Amino acid sequence: MNPMVSVVMGTFNDGLFIKKTIDSILNQSFSDFEFIIINDGSTDNTKELVRQYQDPRIIYSYQENHGVAHARNRGLELARG
Repeated sequence: MNPMVSVVMGTFNDGLFIKKTIDSILNQSFSDFEFIIINDGSTDNTKELVRQYQDPRIIYSYQENHGVAHARNRGLELARG
């Protein structure tokens, strides 16, 4: 069954803030969503921090750095909500 809502986020070298952002989304009272995180070629620890989460609502994708618009478009391609 498809989620009602897709939350799409592009990220690039956001290791300092990514955990707080993910926690904020996952702690919403509404839970019928998927959280699509597109890593746009980060060179910091963003990937490792995202991979620590075992929540099935998180969909993680890595791409070479192409910019925020490309990352968001990739997220929209993956969206099911």
